[in-house]
Amino acid sequence: MLGGIVPLLFVHVGSAWAISVTLNPSNPAPLPVGERQTYTATARDAGGGEVWYRFRVRAEGGEFRLLRDFAPGASIEWATLDGEGWYEVEVTARTAGNPAEAVDVVSQELVPRVEPGGVAAVNPTPNALVWIFSAPACDPGFVAYVEFTREGGLPQLSSPRACDGVHSVNFYLAGLLQDATYAARLMVNVEGLPVAGEAVGFHTGTVDEGELGIPARRLLAGPASPAYEGVVLNSPIGAPFYATDLSGNLIWYYPRPIGFITRPGLGGNFLSITWTNNPIRTEQVARELDVAGITLWETNAAIMSERLQALGYPATSGFHHDALRLPDGRILLLAGVEKRVPELDNKNVMGDMLIVVDNEMNIHWVWNSFDHMDVRKEAILGEMCLNNGACPPVFDGGSATDWLHTNSVQYTSDGNLLLSMRHLDWAVKVDFQDGFGSGAVLWRLGKDGDFQIDSADAFPWFSHQHDVGFLPGSDRYLLAFDNGNTHRDVNPRANSRGQLYELDQEARTATLVMNADLGGYSFALGSAQRLRSENYHFNNGWTVVGGQPASTAVEVDPSGRIVYALESGAAVYRSFRMEDILTP
Repeated sequence: MLGGIVPLLFVHVGSAWAISVTLNPSNPAPLPVGERQTYTATARDAGGGEVWYRFRVRAEGGEFRLLRDFAPGASIEWATLDGEGWYEVEVTARTAGNPAEAVDVVSQELVPRVEPGGVAAVNPTPNALVWIFSAPACDPGFVAYVEFTREGGLPQLSSPRACDGVHSVNFYLAGLLQDATYAARLMVNVEGLPVAGEAVGFHTGTVDEGELGIPARRLLAGPASPAYEGVVLNSPIGAPFYATDLSGNLIWYYPRPIGFITRPGLGGNFLSITWTNNPIRTEQVARELDVAGITLWETNAAIMSERLQALGYPATSGFHHDALRLPDGRILLLAGVEKRVPELDNKNVMGDMLIVVDNEMNIHWVWNSFDHMDVRKEAILGEMCLNNGACPPVFDGGSATDWLHTNSVQYTSDGNLLLSMRHLDWAVKVDFQDGFGSGAVLWRLGKDGDFQIDSADAFPWFSHQHDVGFLPGSDRYLLAFDNGNTHRDVNPRANSRGQLYELDQEARTATLVMNADLGGYSFALGSAQRLRSENYHFNNGWTVVGGQPASTAVEVDPSGRIVYALESGAAVYRSFRMEDILTP
């Protein structure tokens, strides 16, 4: 276990060959704030090995921050709303087996979209449903945001930005309907009261949803409850991310499928992971995107494996199922790890790792399931990893026992971690202690675990569950999406369920408080969330309608009665109800 920062240092040393690199932007300077620019690196004299590139950026005179970790890709797209001025984009090139590096830096000038003293402006982005609002600098010490309103609609708000009196203020406007007229105006909080600027009008474009592959939607029930969370964000399998209002109207999309959204964050940022069937570690990726689709940072399993092995840990097969921001700003990545297990006749077994990193991808803490879980308790239904997309790619022999298949991680109110281990039908609490924990298993919740259940239901425990977690701020009430795979084996007509448990962690007792029938069976995928109305949202992630994959975002009241259901024509890994696309 690692309790502090352990950076990996790349040192320039002598080598059998030299490497040099140059970086070139796609467009000449200057560019307007928020304009996308592609930077392409060219390496020479690399000795014939594959070249990996790392990209970083900084405002001139500031600290560099990571854009993309070392990987084969020689180009990156970058844009920022942080204001006008000079920025520096850096590339570092290296080859496998050669510790020598080459670095090049290009300066990029950004200019305001409005002149000092000018009026605010609204400009489109390549995404028809995301626009940029720009206004002149506002007085330092104040906070600004944008109020934007569709004709006949209710006001929406952008994320806030601090005024510095020097730089223009720029905002993404997102969560917009197609082919609609909006008016937007700057709001500045002055002594606690909003002061409004002049309104600027704009009209959104249209989206060819069929061409992009955005799944069709169908409203099955509702809406019937207060729409505090009036947005449904979907992360489909093999289709673009997209969000709708409660009636199913498209209000946001990411234009191409790149994996799964694991968690939405404040300001319209989204954590996501991509794993492919190919056993190529550079293709197993974790990243964070902004609402306009710009990658904020990205890393991959190849460079992360290199860092893990330098610290004495095994390589990871790839990231999978979850990634989240911890309260202190660090990032937790869930990853796969393979091991030949002598106790199981030398079977190849796929286990799980937790890797906690900072924003520069320095490793702070590692948890390896083979060190803390009993590998002799095998997957209940005998699932296998076969490089078919169901779990991280297998590098040893092409197949492995899919032992745990952890599909969600939650940071708990006491600073520990809760893992949903699908293939053991358990939720497992791990000693994290904000990065100073031993990694020991504190308890196991589920059938044959450490808790006694109080319920008259014949099948009170979840099975092959997804997205298990305590309610926000609670250490007593736990919500889960119960896929119900083993329940279904006994009762072929059983549906997936939304379950709420009351736990006494000290006494190791559990009471099943809610056991909602969600109206369909999802053999995989799914999510669970409590809403501000005290109703509950569940994602029935992979059902079958007319012989095709489908999913349903379902809202139930505290009694378990379905009050809202929106069907999507694709399997959806997770769905989220949000205040708006910028606010989870």
